[in-house]
Formats: sequence, C-alpha cells, structure tokens
Amino acid sequence: FVPAGRAVVYNNQRYYPMLGWTEKFITNHRSWSSDSTGLTRRKKDDVAPPSGCVWAGEWHVDMEGGCDREGWRYAPDLGDPTHAEKHSSDWVRTRRWVREYRKEDDARGGR
Repeated sequence: FVPAGRAVVYNNQRYYPMLGWTEKFITNHRSWSSDSTGLTRRKKDDVAPPSGCVWAGEWHVDMEGGCDREGWRYAPDLGDPTHAEKHSSDWVRTRRWVREYRKEDDARGGR
C-alpha cells in the first residue's frame, strides 16, 4: 500500500537537575504532548485519520534523523535545532510519534 499521509504527535520534556527529565512544569512552553507547532495539546489517543482515510498501522517512534536509541532529540530550548546526544547545555528533549494512514478505498483493496 502507499500511505496517504502520516499523523504526528510530539512528546516534550524538560530537564531539572533535582528531578531529571519530566513532562511536568513545562510552563509557557509546549505541552508534554503536542502537535508540531507545540501550540496545540495533542495526545495519540485523540488523533483520528482524516475523513475518507483509515489507519494503516500502529503508532511508532520516528527513528529517522538525529535521535538517540529511544527516539529523543535534545536541544537547549524548544524550537532550537536538535541533536541525538544530550549536551550539558540541553534542557529540553522531544520525541516524534508517527502513524500512517491510507485512503479508505485502498484498505478495501480498491484503487
């Protein structure tokens, strides 16, 4: 099958020296689970495929590009360029989840 598109959800975390990585206390930043802009809270369970489409697989962590073994990308602040390894100046990390969808006709074997 040829995917019609991909739904995307981001996990966002901030590092605090006394707490470690946490989804809590992310104030005036992205929600712990968001869309690509970070402005809209978005959880995987709340995402539906577009009208006329069906899911073509399950959610999985996007391991493409520069990320660590768990799919995290690190940066000094949200919106900054990311990299695969945590540096001492990194205070945030984000992980991208993707799920492919296809047109409903493709799911039934049509064209």
